[in-house]
Amino acid sequence: MEHKDAAPAGSRNAEASGAQMAQIRREDFGLAAPFMPAANAMERRLTSIWESVLDIGGLGVEDDYFELGGDSMIAVMLFAEMEDVFGPMPPLSTLLDCPTIRKLARHLEGLGARVPDGVMLAVQRQGRRLPLFYAHAAFGNVLYVRRLTAFVVDQPLYAIQARGLQDGEKPHQSFEAMAADYCAVIRRAQPKGPYVLAGHCVGGLIAHAMAQHLRSEGEEVAALIMIDPDYHPHAVPWMHWRNPSAPHIRLWCHMLRPFWFARLRLRRLVARLKGEGVEEPVAMSGTQRQRRNAIMLGVRAALRAYRPRVYDGAAFIVCSAERRRLLAKSGTGWPSWAPKVKFFDISASHDEFFIGALPEVGAALEQILTSIQPAQPEPQARARNAAE
Repeated sequence: MEHKDAAPAGSRNAEASGAQMAQIRREDFGLAAPFMPAANAMERRLTSIWESVLDIGGLGVEDDYFELGGDSMIAVMLFAEMEDVFGPMPPLSTLLDCPTIRKLARHLEGLGARVPDGVMLAVQRQGRRLPLFYAHAAFGNVLYVRRLTAFVVDQPLYAIQARGLQDGEKPHQSFEAMAADYCAVIRRAQPKGPYVLAGHCVGGLIAHAMAQHLRSEGEEVAALIMIDPDYHPHAVPWMHWRNPSAPHIRLWCHMLRPFWFARLRLRRLVARLKGEGVEEPVAMSGTQRQRRNAIMLGVRAALRAYRPRVYDGAAFIVCSAERRRLLAKSGTGWPSWAPKVKFFDISASHDEFFIGALPEVGAALEQILTSIQPAQPEPQARARNAAE
């Protein structure tokens, strides 16, 4: 299951009206400058941030911030979003001299800012403990990882999103390819181990593959944390056979699909009747939907081809009761492939992990991280220790 984060700050108008409204277009403003498209990666990334915060579609790089209705309150949100991507920002007054995307891009480049790799996003930069690297789930986005910051204390948190969400990227078709790519990215942030890896649902399998890849390169993995991971391939009914792509197996999968959809709809209906919060699907453009579907197809291909290897490092699984019987099943469950695995049970369904059951999940995650990571020394002391 993939989780969606809250609506962007720029959707304030739609929220206020209580109805889904069409996004405002730049043509609705009497702008002095003609439309100019982004010419490089920096301008494209800034355009995406401006469109999200201002809730205006089709912006050009010469469009004036103040002509678009921007004010000091919106500037605070705008610079907060830019800081999440580019790091520390200059003061808000920079908009007075750089009121367009093009001018702001040149100013940031002059300060040494650069567009980061699209795979890894810094959710929480500060902390004296080892960084926690969190792998994406089936649909590839990682916005929901921000909900864990209340439980990941004094620890940097990085989310790894899927290839294919950005222009020009092709989704991976195997967990091995994901592991090699993602491990190269996280090693730029943390060149040497020990590493702490985590993932939810399919992300648990991705984190498992990453842990094995890092150890094959001689690196230490302090912990592998799987949050209600997807059923182990050998525990999924249609993967009991040697060839999951065989025609009769694919037919079996197709026949089961209506059952899973009906089951999901029933759960949502029951949750509504109980008065529990249910997240609604986020409206997506055609391009976004195509990218998400392509990533999902890549994940399915990876699942069909995946054949796990034994991982004998420290592993933890936070799981729901409904999955515990399969995840811990003798012979096909995770203890067969991660002999040192420890289970933490959550009294909620898989769909509720990042909604109503978030405090319970966060408490389990905090307990795991505290058990494997003593408080780290101050950065200055750590630097001195490394030098010695």
